[in-house]
Amino acid sequence: MYTTIIIFVELIPKIMLVQFHFENFKCFKDETKLSLVASNHIKDNVDNVIKTDNINLLKSVVIYGPNASGKTKLLNAFQFMRLMVERSTNNAVDRGFSIDNFRLSTESKESPSFFEVVFILDEIQYRYGFELTKKNILSEWLYKKEKKEKELFYREGKVIEYDSSELKRVKSLVEEDMIREDSLLLTVLAQFNDQLSQKIVKWFHHVNLLSADGSNVQSYTLDKLSTPMKQKIVRLMKDADFSINDFVRHPINRDEIQTLHTVYDENKLRVDETPFMLEDESNGTIHFLSLTAPILDTLDRGKILMIDELDSGLHHDLIVALLKLFHSEETNPHNAQLIFNTQNTNLLSSDLFRKDQIYFVSKNRYGEASLTSAADFMLRPGANLQKKYLEGRFGAVPYLKNMNKSFTSKKEEDNENRD
Repeated sequence: MYTTIIIFVELIPKIMLVQFHFENFKCFKDETKLSLVASNHIKDNVDNVIKTDNINLLKSVVIYGPNASGKTKLLNAFQFMRLMVERSTNNAVDRGFSIDNFRLSTESKESPSFFEVVFILDEIQYRYGFELTKKNILSEWLYKKEKKEKELFYREGKVIEYDSSELKRVKSLVEEDMIREDSLLLTVLAQFNDQLSQKIVKWFHHVNLLSADGSNVQSYTLDKLSTPMKQKIVRLMKDADFSINDFVRHPINRDEIQTLHTVYDENKLRVDETPFMLEDESNGTIHFLSLTAPILDTLDRGKILMIDELDSGLHHDLIVALLKLFHSEETNPHNAQLIFNTQNTNLLSSDLFRKDQIYFVSKNRYGEASLTSAADFMLRPGANLQKKYLEGRFGAVPYLKNMNKSFTSKKEEDNENRD
């Protein structure tokens, strides 16, 4: 007699970002596109490219720009779109949306905002987006592309066109007037168990978004210290040379985490370990610890990771090592993608990136932010990108030549007062 053993293998879905496109959000007045499509004209750093049957995508994108240029707002735009997809049906009737339009122009202050994302889910490319005001969804669309692009639904006001063979629940929802003007059709379909819509909403969940202060991720990492991921976190901290042997719960306050460090005797021989409170560690140590669980989760499951100010408190070499984790097929077998902003210009001279992986954010005199790819500039092979960036060749640097006038004027004013 034979015993049948069934082994369940969890399949990791292919979930990649192709392009994010938005308009009239915070400091971005005009159309803005962040593309992760790899240029066919750039041949270097082939390991940084994900090759698929139809399109080649970038494993990482870095965004540069001066303070208050819009680097964080760019990530906020995606965060807003994700929150709308997840929670649009939670809005109280007539309460409206907390959308922050570009407010420095009479032209855009009351104009609608636009959001669209192109992504790959289980080897199929989708394009989903919507246009909205502070009160209503003006339009919404979903397209599917295998060989040719096919419309799954298009909504304009109360009029909805849809493919009934792909979306079977739309008809009954429309007939029963279940689609509110302030709710996304995609969100409603997902709540009524439409499988494709649920998968697309879940795609947005697979984007890990980390804020600059780490407030939304430190607790996530600390929670993971009570799971099997702890071993990987400890290993990553050791490999990053933080001299932390382990993490333990405080013996009295079990909600607090302590770090264990080695104690040596007079002969520099290891004799014991001693605990430190987490707040006794440096800001860089705590920042890196906060990143470990999201990074491991992203690499293990082929997700998308967006980080605001990756370089905060971290050494240049450590950032380089983290980027290499994403660019290597060995450590990134599921084609995870990383999008981050930074002020570390040394990365531009480290041969880590192709030109199409580098973006610059800058603002004009009217407060309008714009996003430009380094691939849009005519550059000779081997050009020193760090030098050219610091020289202002790409824009996206602060104008500081008049800064000394503030002190000069004050000095002149003081002299006049003494006279």
